[in-house]
Amino acid sequence: MIFLNALMIIPVLLLLLLLIPVGVDAGYCEGTVRIMLRIASFKVTVYPTSSSKDKKAKKRKKMNENKKQSIPDVTKDEILDAVSVAVRSIKKLHFYLRKLKLHFISAFDDPYRTAMVYGYASAAVNAFALPQLKQSDIQLGVDFEREDCYIDGYVSVTIKIYYIMKLVCCLVIGMIPILWSRHRRLKAKENSIAVKGKVA
Repeated sequence: MIFLNALMIIPVLLLLLLLIPVGVDAGYCEGTVRIMLRIASFKVTVYPTSSSKDKKAKKRKKMNENKKQSIPDVTKDEILDAVSVAVRSIKKLHFYLRKLKLHFISAFDDPYRTAMVYGYASAAVNAFALPQLKQSDIQLGVDFEREDCYIDGYVSVTIKIYYIMKLVCCLVIGMIPILWSRHRRLKAKENSIAVKGKVA
């Protein structure tokens, strides 16, 4: 009898857990990422943890050694499709936005890449209608004299755990066809290069 009562209580507890509102505070500036979880009046630092500091230092060192990297083989349509999936997924959420800040300056050693990334960032910001939010502080720009992008972002939201799980599921399901299409495109490109190499 006690076992049956316990089985009945577990689903109720899981349901209550999914409906509990939690807060997430996340920020990024100059390579520093901070994520805090708010549950009622309690705050828990999710990142950085003590173990992540050494990893972060090693990653930053590696990035400095490979500072000049080639542009990822991603098409404009793939980026726009991914943004569209993110927009549709986020629109299904019900959350309270406490604050949103995004200061971004596109800057690379290649002027074309600088302008291209700025265009992508502007398209993403407009797709999410971020400038229309009262709690937002959005500033985008370009700098053709420097070679490093500048990003200073912060977001603070309150949301129920159920919607976080829903967002993850929507993103995963929506990204599968995009990633599959990209895989086929890259495979076809590799085959084309291989054929041309044999002809030459």
